[in-house]
Amino acid sequence: MDNRVDSTTDLPARVQPRNSGSETWLPVEIPGMSVLTLLESILNNTSLVLWVIDANGTFLLSRGAGLKDIGLADDEVIGQCLFDLYANYPDVLEQMRRALRGETSHEFTDVEGAVFENWFCPLVSEDGETLGLVGISNSITELSQTRERLEENRSRFEAMFNQGPTMMVLVAQESGKIIEVNESFTSLTGVSQEDAAGRKFDELDLFNSASLETLDNPTTENEPFELTTRAGEHRLFRLNTRTFRYQGVLSCLVIGQDVTEEEQARAALFESEIRFESLAMQAPVGIFQCDHNGRMFFANPYFWSCFDFESLKEHYPALDEGTIDPELDVCWFDLFQDEYQTLQTVWRRRINQKTPFRMRLSPFVPAREVETVSVHLQESDSGRFLGTLIDMTGVARAESVSALRQRELEKAVRSRTAELDHLNRKLTTEADSRKRAAEELQLSQGHLQAVLENAVDLICHVDKEGRIKYINRVVTPGVRRQDVIDSIVFGFMKPEYQEPSREALRAVIEQGKQIEIEMQVPIGEEDRCINSRWGPVYSGGEIVGATIVGTDVTEIRRLEATAKQRQDELAHLSRLSLMGEMSARLSHELKQPLMSIGGFARGCLYRVRSGEMQQSELESMLEQIADLSLQARKIVQQTRDFVANRPFQKTLNDLNEIINRSLELVRTELSSVPHSIRVSVPDDLPQVNVDPTQIQQVFVNLLLNAIDAIRTSKKAVSHEISVSAAREREGYVTVRIRDTGDGIQGIDNDRLFAAFQSTKEHGLGMGLAICRGILENHLGDLRLVSTSEEGTIFEADLPG
Repeated sequence: MDNRVDSTTDLPARVQPRNSGSETWLPVEIPGMSVLTLLESILNNTSLVLWVIDANGTFLLSRGAGLKDIGLADDEVIGQCLFDLYANYPDVLEQMRRALRGETSHEFTDVEGAVFENWFCPLVSEDGETLGLVGISNSITELSQTRERLEENRSRFEAMFNQGPTMMVLVAQESGKIIEVNESFTSLTGVSQEDAAGRKFDELDLFNSASLETLDNPTTENEPFELTTRAGEHRLFRLNTRTFRYQGVLSCLVIGQDVTEEEQARAALFESEIRFESLAMQAPVGIFQCDHNGRMFFANPYFWSCFDFESLKEHYPALDEGTIDPELDVCWFDLFQDEYQTLQTVWRRRINQKTPFRMRLSPFVPAREVETVSVHLQESDSGRFLGTLIDMTGVARAESVSALRQRELEKAVRSRTAELDHLNRKLTTEADSRKRAAEELQLSQGHLQAVLENAVDLICHVDKEGRIKYINRVVTPGVRRQDVIDSIVFGFMKPEYQEPSREALRAVIEQGKQIEIEMQVPIGEEDRCINSRWGPVYSGGEIVGATIVGTDVTEIRRLEATAKQRQDELAHLSRLSLMGEMSARLSHELKQPLMSIGGFARGCLYRVRSGEMQQSELESMLEQIADLSLQARKIVQQTRDFVANRPFQKTLNDLNEIINRSLELVRTELSSVPHSIRVSVPDDLPQVNVDPTQIQQVFVNLLLNAIDAIRTSKKAVSHEISVSAAREREGYVTVRIRDTGDGIQGIDNDRLFAAFQSTKEHGLGMGLAICRGILENHLGDLRLVSTSEEGTIFEADLPG
């Protein structure tokens, strides 16, 4: 099928092109391509659809690749009535009826699941009669779906943020002001969202200076900090921060995990241990502890004072008062003179009978003047055994010297025993308290372990050699966690990422840096894009390994690629729209050289026929014709380069050249308003790493806005447009465009860069939104510096 647009046969006779002598409104053929061919290429290679309908609603023309989205082909509906074809779509019919009544409309329509952006305008004859309508439809189905998915992701993030169990705060990184806090922050601190929004952390009176320094660090991992709530309660937290762009603003997400109860339990356990040790070390009796097998792990100085300690150390050289090395394997019954098997058998029997052990024994190497001791052992609630030792030598001597002192001695023993029982109860209470604190700490550790095991991200700990010591989950099918432990983490990476990962681990271990690497990791039958963050792990003030947190960002990167593709397509359509706005410039620029060429050619022809033309004169006039032809070709080539749909590609470019090409494109528009233009671009500026066509589109858009501002200005002053450039911050070149118009009116400055926000009568409101999107794709920025009655200033940051 021939898809070319025939402008002389598809339209009614009353709207045929009008000829006047040798001039016609039909596009002029240019070397290599005509405007009709360009229009045909646009319709065949974009999602646009062009409609022409007569006054009765009959389709005269239906062309464009966007027809495939609703199951139609080119010219398939020619001759059909739109009121029959779109009977089930009253909104579309109403748009077309308005166009047939002489009104121009711009609407969004959903046709069988395909979303279109429609423009309909009336087709008017020379005498003002409406003969039909012309419509342009743009298929934006994928863009609409992408926006819906982005909105769903934003809603999920906000739900996770607001309903999360941990305290979260979203902060604008540049200003340090709080954007939003979640419900957990409000419930913990007593500060509402309304009180926190727009304020800095130091304005909330919740944090001390050390905590504020921790909060101000944008790359924080498990850093301790504390705050005082509005109710006066002190709370302890572990802080983590993440930096990302939220709603176009570089933001920092602050996540604080409440560890107050955990730290209190830890402090209570430590205090209990200190009390037990202090009490035991000062007790006037021997105190020791052992396990179910009799293996000792604590004994106080009084216990060792009943032995000849130096002789005892000959058997156990590493023995020390108050501490016992578990590797010595010292059992309490080895230290007394008795048949080993007999004493051990009695001990086992008492354990099985759940009765206390009480016996008089002689130390294996007794201290001076020590003969017998009384040993008492009883099991505590923790499953360990607490023992006491009393020197009974004096009691035995008293019994042999005089029976008269029997009662006094028994009384003293009972009193001593009561003291010991009281002491034993105190020790038992301390041991129970110690056990409860340990259980609470174990429960807190269990909660932390559950958080790690159920985390969305992959978390693992490696030692200095990259050997995996802990991992919360294994994502490779068929591989168990125990198979991964003690294996080298680099073995799970592709070869091209192994050496960068080793360098990252060395930097973490040697310099304590935090490093982020994005890599492709084979998982199952596909490669997934994993963003890994490497941070140091400390023990005793020394870096002993690294923690790796891996986030699967495959879908995010796919969405970013899709959004970037749509951004490029929208930028291309925007350039086509700009060329439509500047069509008068193209017509004027081409008309002058072409009329001059015609005049020179007719003059040459006349003088050649009359025989008055000399060869030198002929050569001179032909050279002028050639120069004018080259000028027309240059204009067409510039226009063609500007609207060409090329893929996004950043290269090093001279900023002066881009600005000059932009000014050349709007030269006719500039000549239509009284003004002076001043360009100040230093020659020593570095080249900018950009896509020149897209950056030229940004400058053209800003210059046209400046021209419109001067054209509509009510001030009787000498207007000026200035373009300047400077290197104001490292790595970027800043371009400033200023006009002396009346400022931006009719729209809130905060919504100036939002889509479909326009101050022009027939504007779509997409120009500044597309320009900002182009600069963000280049990792730059577009901002409004000021707008007032004195004029408007925009600044664009370009990467150098």
